[in-house]
Amino acid sequence: MLKDIYGEPEFISGLGNVYPVNNLQFETFSLYSFLLKFSKSHTDKCNIEKINTFDAVLFGRIKEFGEMENIKKTFKKMSDMEEIKFKIDCFKEILKIVLKTNKVEFISNKKESFFCIGEKGDRYLGSFNYDVFRKVVMRQNIIIEEKIYKDKILEKLIHLRKKKDRKNAPNISLESMVNSISVLTGKSYEDLKKYSYYQIVMDFQRISKEKEQEFNILKQQEGSISLVGFAEDIDLYINKDESYKKKLSELKGIKDAI
Repeated sequence: MLKDIYGEPEFISGLGNVYPVNNLQFETFSLYSFLLKFSKSHTDKCNIEKINTFDAVLFGRIKEFGEMENIKKTFKKMSDMEEIKFKIDCFKEILKIVLKTNKVEFISNKKESFFCIGEKGDRYLGSFNYDVFRKVVMRQNIIIEEKIYKDKILEKLIHLRKKKDRKNAPNISLESMVNSISVLTGKSYEDLKKYSYYQIVMDFQRISKEKEQEFNILKQQEGSISLVGFAEDIDLYINKDESYKKKLSELKGIKDAI
């Protein structure tokens, strides 16, 4: 969305402006934002029709972790109450960053549970607006939900393939992206401090595409490849699971044909 490119906040009723995370804060944000990847389907409450995502994630036990094995180990050591407290603390830190506030309180009574935000205490996050909040924050900061598969063999194969791809992929940290953007565009580090994480990733991906274009031009002169436009749309939210599923299906088809 254009507002993400411009680094603009998004207004949510009852909560106010939700800001994209600045790249300087992103590493801290990442310590807690994994919680946003969990949906109702990841919890032991997934079969309760009336329960909402907010209550399921906050008060239910997380049972499905996808690829987040490190988080799984942390949660397995916790009792039910310890897990709830841990998740409440994580949510508080997320809210402090994306709402630009220092005051967040968790309130729970017999009727409902919610976060009360700001010095005036007039902003709220609860079951009534959590789904919208989650969707906005995930979009602003390129967070992809962990997928749950009924076929656990397929899930295992996809995770193994992704693990192999990560192992073979170049190690590109946020620091390396910032450094590359500065060197290749002439933008100062002082200027880049103001960029959101989304803006840094998008700029880096665009530069990468431009460099790929330059390489393709050289290769095209040899007649070996066709040219791809450097201004082609970039999908930062692409979920590679679908391409892995397709490849695995094709492989199964080949095996069945032998």
